[in-house]
Amino acid sequence: MLSDLREQIKSDPLPAAVLWVETTLRPAWVRRAEYMYWKVCTIVAHHRAMQMTVGLAQMKVWLWKEFLQTETHKTPTIADWENPLVNYYAVKWYLSQKNIFSWLDVSFVYTGGVNEYYTMLLYDALTRLS
Repeated sequence: MLSDLREQIKSDPLPAAVLWVETTLRPAWVRRAEYMYWKVCTIVAHHRAMQMTVGLAQMKVWLWKEFLQTETHKTPTIADWENPLVNYYAVKWYLSQKNIFSWLDVSFVYTGGVNEYYTMLLYDALTRLS
């Protein structure tokens, strides 16, 4: 599946690097717990559910909805949130909406502040992808 992205990653490795960092910081067992919490929130606190960050890309649910409805005219599912191919394009779309001039900007977008640890992980991921 990701082999389909080989050329895209060569020309634009940043979305893949972000996914690398996000999956390092949020392993599968944590994401599974988030999905269970999200399911509960959809019932008892819908607004909270829409604000949660989920998936490999760790985007807010409302952003996932916007991305998938814009790009594919569908409603997001947990399968989409766990699909590396969908996530690569989601991160690419998300970052294109932001003013990204440096890796620190990416850390700000993803962590809410300039985060040197995140930036270090991003640099490491970009180095490994090159």
